[in-house]
Amino acid sequence: MHATSTKSRPRGSPAELGDILLNHSATPWRKVRLLVDKAAGGSAHVLLLGAPGTGKQFVARAIHDLSPRKDGPFLTLQNGTSSAAAFIQKLFGEGKQPGMLAEARQGTLFLDGAGWMTAKVQERLVSAGAGDVRLVLAAEVPLSVLLRDQQACGAVFHKLRMFPITLPELAKCPEALPELVREFVYFHARKARKTVDRIPPKTMQAMAAWGWPGNLPELDGFVERAVRMTKGRTLEAPLDELVIGSAAAPVVRGTLENVEREHILRTLRECSGVVTAAAAQLGLPRTTLNARIKKLAIQRREY
Repeated sequence: MHATSTKSRPRGSPAELGDILLNHSATPWRKVRLLVDKAAGGSAHVLLLGAPGTGKQFVARAIHDLSPRKDGPFLTLQNGTSSAAAFIQKLFGEGKQPGMLAEARQGTLFLDGAGWMTAKVQERLVSAGAGDVRLVLAAEVPLSVLLRDQQACGAVFHKLRMFPITLPELAKCPEALPELVREFVYFHARKARKTVDRIPPKTMQAMAAWGWPGNLPELDGFVERAVRMTKGRTLEAPLDELVIGSAAAPVVRGTLENVEREHILRTLRECSGVVTAAAAQLGLPRTTLNARIKKLAIQRREY
């Protein structure tokens, strides 16, 4: 079985998934790798854009590891998991207690869910200038939508002169599927201390035909279940989970909140209204998804 070489980390480590993506031969990921190398080698802050589950945290970590700051701290703060006041306290600190912005000095601070930063947070970030910290912000909408919405991080993007990188969705680069499937099978087989090195053509065809609306977490979870079910060296995948030929989800245009609202609703419907399942498919903690459902005024009758 083909396996990507990783010299800096042992096979089977969680960070290896980031290596798989950035060493991928498919054209969209080759373009991402070129941009990651440029961003890592410079001093600009970075804005990662892409649908949920496209690997933004892996790429943020890779930017840190490839940069001169690699020996400094890499910290992650997720917006939307707490109140605005609690988020501000975690970011900037309070009194003599330093915040994560100070703790990340000479390193990298990854702000996930940056598209929902309030104007107050943006103002303080710009005023602080991030200090001696590389900021990597992540948002789940196109740059054009993000910059149109004054409640999003448009001010930070312009004033901190951020370097934008858009990550591809699996549905938009089907040529990437075979190699990704092989790598994920290898990854999970190593974790499970198994040898699984054969993938039936029928299985690969079925997986290539599926759109993977949950992107990498959905593919990763499916492959992990398949590997655990496999008794021999030939992958035994639960193909009945894949509804072949389902219509692609419609593109939703509009404000930042409308985009997220429709995306969450669509995922909830696909998961029969089960919030835990929808959160897993979106790659979010259940508490975060519940907070977003409440903020976006999504009603139970809608899904």
